[in-house]
Amino acid sequence: MCGVFTNELVEFATAMRVDTDNDRDVGAYWATRAGLYSVLRDVTFICGRAGVCALGALAAKHTGDEQLLNHYLTQFKEIKLPRNLPDEVLYGRAGYLWACLFLNKHIGS
Repeated sequence: MCGVFTNELVEFATAMRVDTDNDRDVGAYWATRAGLYSVLRDVTFICGRAGVCALGALAAKHTGDEQLLNHYLTQFKEIKLPRNLPDEVLYGRAGYLWACLFLNKHIGS
């Protein structure tokens, strides 16, 4: 599942960097695709729910869909960090914190 999500992330990031007429379509597509991965239990950015929620929120903001943006932000706020979570980027707290920074940078308050 992690590999599929990473591919989706690369596709979305590439579409965001290329100025095309279908940017809104790509954003809307990704915002709805992100929902497929929202069942992930890991909390980290690359392989977990925090990343799905953060990228889904960015895609929703990009398309102007306030309802979907609020949905992903609410999902992000509901993430609970387990006590035994390691302090690494790929599967740990650092990945979750990176997702927080990502949201702060791209979404703001």
